[in-house]
Amino acid sequence: MTRPRAPAALACAAGALGLAAEALAEGGLRKGPWVMNPQGGALSVLVEREEPGPVTVTATPEGGRGPVVSVQSFGASHLHGVRLSGLLPGVRYRYEVTGPGLSGAGGSFLVPAPEGPGRFVVYGDTRCVVDAHALAARARARGGAAFVLHTGDLVADGREGEQWDEFFSLERELLRSTVFIPVLGNHEIISSEREGIANYRRYVEADPSGPSPEVDTSVRWGPLRVVLAHAFERWDDPERLRWLDRTLGDARREDPSGWLFVVFHWGLSSAGPHGPNRALRGSEAEVILRRHRTDLVIAGHDHLYERGDDQGLRYLVSGGAGAPLYPVRRRSAATRFAASEHHYVRGELDGDHVTFTALRIDGAVLDRCVLDHARWRCDEAPEPPPTTPPKPPRRRRGRCSCVVPGAGASGGVWGVVGVWALGLWVSARRSSRRGW
Repeated sequence: MTRPRAPAALACAAGALGLAAEALAEGGLRKGPWVMNPQGGALSVLVEREEPGPVTVTATPEGGRGPVVSVQSFGASHLHGVRLSGLLPGVRYRYEVTGPGLSGAGGSFLVPAPEGPGRFVVYGDTRCVVDAHALAARARARGGAAFVLHTGDLVADGREGEQWDEFFSLERELLRSTVFIPVLGNHEIISSEREGIANYRRYVEADPSGPSPEVDTSVRWGPLRVVLAHAFERWDDPERLRWLDRTLGDARREDPSGWLFVVFHWGLSSAGPHGPNRALRGSEAEVILRRHRTDLVIAGHDHLYERGDDQGLRYLVSGGAGAPLYPVRRRSAATRFAASEHHYVRGELDGDHVTFTALRIDGAVLDRCVLDHARWRCDEAPEPPPTTPPKPPRRRRGRCSCVVPGAGASGGVWGVVGVWALGLWVSARRSSRRGW
């Protein structure tokens, strides 16, 4: 169900949706296609039709390297998740979505291979500043990534159907040809209401084995295991702790020398105004992360970029893909680099190391560093940004304040109005200094 919207929010959404309304109408699709849930030689292509009806997905391997796979999803439905199986590892497929009233919809995907080297992208907090989100989405789509990790807060209010339309419209070029792996953010939840999570589960398909299906899950991409966990549930819950311990332990037993990333929307460490997640910091969950030699903890929530090393537990914060920027406020001994910029992070997985490059949305390099299993190994200094940065995005959605479930007990959140006002103040100060 879609909640009533304020006139200002409607006006803002209408402008954003108009950017791609024509493209959406061309193929007869309201959303998609997007690619999710790679497990072995199978993955899913999801689409939402403008009008109910069946769809067929036909995937053809590039270079004639295997048989064509075609699956039909019957029924008078709007939303379809079509599961393709029997796919060949390491092969890129071109696919087409067809059906009554549909035309020209399709894309490509790469099937994970056991050796698994390849490019991926990390980004998050795409809500609110529509122009920044649009610019960042275009930049990410040019990167040729095999998969993308979204650190949460896909939308400003998970209960609002129009905002999900907007997200998939802006991300369409990237997600039609890249495997999409998101984690749940607090703005998908919005306080204690569950409607946002229902919408998240509607558009996210994942292995349902965790305590919260589609929310607590894991994905294997060759030698990399990515574990995604609900940051706002109770982390003193024995069932949740057992799941985390078992999942990380299984990953290490299956591939002792492989890579292990854990993604929370709100992580253990941050130099931004939210600071560390007190539900995780110092908890049994942190003990489990360290015991299983987690290579990297990835988060968003604070709208900035940060790379750090917290006594051997390395981390990235990437929350600058569209939301109003936050200042770098809480630098600690763990912080290695931090910047308040709209950005995304490109990862290059190559055997025993991963190269991370944080890129501003105009292409300038903010930070580049190599991660091995024991440390950050930065071989070169970050390139300076251009002397004349682009004009900053201005267009915002109606709801941009930060609503965190259980924030009053966390001790790590300022307050809804305070964080929002601070972000606007910093943006104004930055604009004034740079002549924007």
